[in-house]
Amino acid sequence: MKTTLLTIDQLNTLVGYGGGFRISAKRFTADQLNTIAAYAGGSNARIVMADIDLLTVQQMNTIASYGKGAVFFED
Repeated sequence: MKTTLLTIDQLNTLVGYGGGFRISAKRFTADQLNTIAAYAGGSNARIVMADIDLLTVQQMNTIASYGKGAVFFED
């Protein structure tokens, strides 16, 4: 199943169980990305956030802080 078909709640549940995936940062608000990152940081899941060109450095720092090493950024 494509992650683009999942709701934010479904993605948070998936990552909470330890499932990792690649998502487009353009699809979510910064607060939603923070929440996904927080779930990843607490479950040892790995999340790749792509399409980050609209995020500020401060937003990426905050996401990284929530993710505790579980979030990877790519252009």
